[in-house]
Amino acid sequence: MAKRTKRRRVVSTADYKFKSTPRPYQQVVFEQSRDREWYAIFLEQGLGKTKIALDTAAWLYDTGEINALVVTAPNGIHREWATDQIPEHLPDRVRACSLIWRSGRVGGKAYTKELNDLIGHEGLAVFLINVEAVITKAGKAYLKKFLLARRTLMVIDESTTIKNPGASRTKLLSAARKYADYRRIMSGTPTPQGPFDYYSQFRFLSPSILGFDSFYVFKHHFGSFERKFAGGSTGHQYDSLTEYRNLSELRDMIADHSVRLTKKDCAVDLPPKIYKKRYYPLPSDQRKIYNRLRDEFLIELSGGSVGIPMVLTRITRLQQITCGFLPADFDDPDAGWEDVGDKQPRIEMAMEAILDSPGKTIVWCRFRHDVDALCEAFSQADVAAVRYDGAVPQNKRPAALKAFREGKARVFVGNPHAGGRGLNLQVADTVVYFSNDFSLEARLQSEDRAHRLGQKNTVVYIDLIAENTVDEKIVTALRDKKSMADLLTGDDPEEWL
Repeated sequence: MAKRTKRRRVVSTADYKFKSTPRPYQQVVFEQSRDREWYAIFLEQGLGKTKIALDTAAWLYDTGEINALVVTAPNGIHREWATDQIPEHLPDRVRACSLIWRSGRVGGKAYTKELNDLIGHEGLAVFLINVEAVITKAGKAYLKKFLLARRTLMVIDESTTIKNPGASRTKLLSAARKYADYRRIMSGTPTPQGPFDYYSQFRFLSPSILGFDSFYVFKHHFGSFERKFAGGSTGHQYDSLTEYRNLSELRDMIADHSVRLTKKDCAVDLPPKIYKKRYYPLPSDQRKIYNRLRDEFLIELSGGSVGIPMVLTRITRLQQITCGFLPADFDDPDAGWEDVGDKQPRIEMAMEAILDSPGKTIVWCRFRHDVDALCEAFSQADVAAVRYDGAVPQNKRPAALKAFREGKARVFVGNPHAGGRGLNLQVADTVVYFSNDFSLEARLQSEDRAHRLGQKNTVVYIDLIAENTVDEKIVTALRDKKSMADLLTGDDPEEWL
């Protein structure tokens, strides 16, 4: 089907038939944005951004404007569109054919035929690709081929994945922008590290929105900086943000091209969130190692020339001790892990929290070692659990989700970067943070996997904290919705240790 062959089908607002009934705010956003060439949908997690995007695709298809939908999303979320969202929300009349990009099948005859058939599909062709794959040679080539062949609405789901202007994925998707007839970005946390995160996201929609061709100029227009030295005069120099400025101007720039709504704005009747902390003392053998490494790190800091990335690495090492392990060799990432101490009270506390909860529980872990240890503990305690992290192949993750949602498993244990975005896990009403990621965005996104439309119970969030350790600082920062990296830039790093 030729990209520019277009037959206008006259459809009025009254004629559009939703497959799933929209909530009032969803219908308002749909009606105000459906004909826009570009638009940003910044609805808080759980408010149903995907439905709005799918209704927009159906509307543009009904009116003859598009015959294709491309969705780029973090790994796993793109599958959720195909398995859950499209069947629930996309009207049957659009005759959609959906295809998920599968890197492992590229080059095979059967999959090549599927890819070619999608381009020639007579209805709405839906191509779903994880954002990590768009920079591969094969992913990049097919994406361009598809965009050139079809009239397309291109959606970047969780658009903060392109917030870094220098990242390869950002550059590639920004270049692909010119081939897409309509464009949308969506995120529940569009600026997790501050307003500078807007730059690349809105440039994908259109460079004309912000009007800056240089990220450096953009940052210095909306922020004031001062020159600093890392670790004294012998360290490297860097620009440190002192304050944001001209933010009302930035808000005006994006106001006509975006919508930002929270659950409070939408009067969504969701039950409250309750936060709890469970403290425990480090066993003596873990405390001994923790104190020794902490003291070594403090000596390093006193010597100067220690940048923020190195400080974060040191804090990570201390956090690993509180979780009961350390790398076998700090200089060799493939050397494996060693347990620290004979007792693992953190695992015992996690098990207590789960067993005390009457319903289903989500457990978020930063480290793969944590997931390994918990899964072993669940097996020994005969607790039905599913795993969702980098150790689980993509083709097996849907089965894990189904088992948890349908009640075959009581516990969902995973990593926020694998399962903390896009998934609907509102069947759980207890969320345990066994170990926290430093990313504020990962924390906010993972919290709202359970606290979203369909949740009927109060959601309890439990942070496990080893007394008098970095755990306390990490949890305080994240609960206060603050970026650790930003805090460290302004604080004396020694205070964190």
